[in-house]
Amino acid sequence: MQNIIMSVIENTSDYLINLNAIQEDALLSFESCLNSISERVLHLLHQDSLGLHLNSKENQLSKNEEDLHSLIEINQKLRHDIEFKIKDLKIQQTQYDNFKQEQKILSNEIKETHEAYLRAKKYLKKHLKFFFTISETNDTADQVIFVQFFTEARKESECYSVKLSRNIKSQKYTLLNINPELKISKDIQRLLQEDNCVPGVLSCIREAFRVLKDDKGK
Repeated sequence: MQNIIMSVIENTSDYLINLNAIQEDALLSFESCLNSISERVLHLLHQDSLGLHLNSKENQLSKNEEDLHSLIEINQKLRHDIEFKIKDLKIQQTQYDNFKQEQKILSNEIKETHEAYLRAKKYLKKHLKFFFTISETNDTADQVIFVQFFTEARKESECYSVKLSRNIKSQKYTLLNINPELKISKDIQRLLQEDNCVPGVLSCIREAFRVLKDDKGK
């Protein structure tokens, strides 16, 4: 009986020893497998990290290219706008220069015309001996032209004078008064209405005054 018990104990002891060995082997295998899995996971994570880093660089490069392209387009548009402004400015400068030149020519023409008018006025006063003034009325859009013959200065008597009214809008002349009254006054009024010829009218009036003046001197 004792032999049987000892045999069972020995068998149990061997079994426990084998079980411990199996557990140790299993633990070693598990640790080895875990280490292998860990290394693979770390390797994969490292590869993913490199991929993300490369993708980030590629995305940044792509964004930089887009920004550069946008800047190039903006620069081209600005250059186009600047060229257009310069061209428009040159056109305006040319127009301004032409305007200044035309203004200078016109100013010279006005000056020459005015000087010629003054010379003619002086000549007429000296040789034809007449005085004239032009005044505007306050209540109407008319001008009153007063002409006195045979004198270079206005006389109080207003003898040998004529007054005409000139409408500024229509440029029409109307006979207001002749001093002294002439027989041809109606003809002069009709001539003004038909032809509006002031030089011809004044010439007729002056000749009539001259005849009248010569008759009085006889």
